[in-house]
Amino acid sequence: MQEVPKNNSVPELNIYYSGRIRDTALLPELTEEVKDIADCYEWDYLLFNEGAPEPIQSEHNYDNHVYGICLMPPGCPAIDLCFQSNGNLIPHQHEYLYGHRKTKLDGCDVFFTFKINMFTAGVDMHRLIIHLIKYLRKKYLTEFTFSDETGYWHTRSVKGLKEKFKHLQETK
Repeated sequence: MQEVPKNNSVPELNIYYSGRIRDTALLPELTEEVKDIADCYEWDYLLFNEGAPEPIQSEHNYDNHVYGICLMPPGCPAIDLCFQSNGNLIPHQHEYLYGHRKTKLDGCDVFFTFKINMFTAGVDMHRLIIHLIKYLRKKYLTEFTFSDETGYWHTRSVKGLKEKFKHLQETK
């Protein structure tokens, strides 16, 4: 794990992602599989509405609840794998902010793009998260976009990844 620089500003090596689950009926399976992985690595997590949502008529129709799991690996910002009932990835905070509403929140049937600063997570955790997200994308996700400022997502170059982390550590 990387140390936080003394000037209290944390360098950024971000990953970005957005997308949808292929089928909301897969939500319980995805949640259980990610929970098992988290348990294996002894990571904390939050679970949300573990079942599948009721079938919906269109992608623009949804309830105000969050379904899925939010991972909290040590030294790493939270990794949201939470979804609206229409299948869109959504921040887990949505449940706390809007879950009590009895009516649909207008304007939330959009894609959220998640930004996660992986610098404090370090090289090994960065690699592990990238491989986990690639696996989940292949098995469960669609309309998925991902960007990795280190380039590791595309190159799988451990040397290049270490150089990026080292360069930022030296320039702090």
